[in-house]
Amino acid sequence: MVKAMWNGAENPPVTAEAEVSFSEGKVTLSCPTPSALNGWRKSSGDAWKIYTRTFEATDGDSLYVNTHRIGYEAVEVSIKLNNRD
Repeated sequence: MVKAMWNGAENPPVTAEAEVSFSEGKVTLSCPTPSALNGWRKSSGDAWKIYTRTFEATDGDSLYVNTHRIGYEAVEVSIKLNNRD
């Protein structure tokens, strides 16, 4: 049954990396993998938050983003925000 979810492969597919947009002090997250959820935090010591809408950040903030779809491998990235305005 699990292999059927993985299209016959031995290992699960990998969730696509989150797309992060930072403009005018607001962060927007999206993921091209259908039904994937994005989690985020500003410090490795912070609790994860489920992304539901844009949130405020400051130029130079660190951001950790975890993208996961059930049955897929999760992907985590860390970036330093750079306002491109």
